[in-house]
Amino acid sequence: MSLDALPAAERERLLTLMGIDRWVLRGAAAASGNDPGRDIAAPDSRPAPLPPEAAPVSAPRLAIVAGETMPLAGRHGAMLRHLLRTLAIDEAQVTWSVHDGVPVLAFGAAPGDAADAVLAPPLATLRASGAARRSLWPALRTLRRRLREVR
Repeated sequence: MSLDALPAAERERLLTLMGIDRWVLRGAAAASGNDPGRDIAAPDSRPAPLPPEAAPVSAPRLAIVAGETMPLAGRHGAMLRHLLRTLAIDEAQVTWSVHDGVPVLAFGAAPGDAADAVLAPPLATLRASGAARRSLWPALRTLRRRLREVR
């Protein structure tokens, strides 16, 4: 019997018993359903990200090393925006190079001299592989907690 055949409440209960988190899309991309990065989304049990005016944007809070220039403008931009919303980070708070004291999220690239970087698969691999995305979530949860403490 498929889980899809069960009523929504029963399916959610069974997934919770198995330890599987349920994720949903938020925002305009969710309404249209046309977002290519829709597999990486903010969890439905987490608070919404801070509005840009509530977060100080003077100093970067996260460094992303992606091995490509302007990753938000490229084909992985939607997926990266979902990831930033999950981490409650505004795009203005992201730097694309390693800085002292700023947590680093490295996608398939060497993080430079950052000792505490979160190493992630390349963006193309994340986009293509559900297993790669699932393996990254524990590290992202830890990074989100760390970013909340620094605020």
